[in-house]
Amino acid sequence: MLKIINKTQQVQHYSINIEDSQNFTIHGQFEYAVLPAEQTINHITVVAQHAPEELKTLITFSVIDKQNAEVIEKSSSFFSAKDTW
Repeated sequence: MLKIINKTQQVQHYSINIEDSQNFTIHGQFEYAVLPAEQTINHITVVAQHAPEELKTLITFSVIDKQNAEVIEKSSSFFSAKDTW
């Protein structure tokens, strides 16, 4: 889940990327418009292209403000069950 808060007086546009895009991809929407003084709560689905080597893998998301190219990074953990691939 990703919460984006727009504290400005203009509509803001954001895109979401994953640093390890060779193994992980975002399934579904990855660009968001947030109205002034509003927030959005978005459910992000990440798909692994092949089995991760570790049961717990750290994934870093980049949230990019499309107006000024400011980038905020946030990490989360991806868990895979053993022998499920």
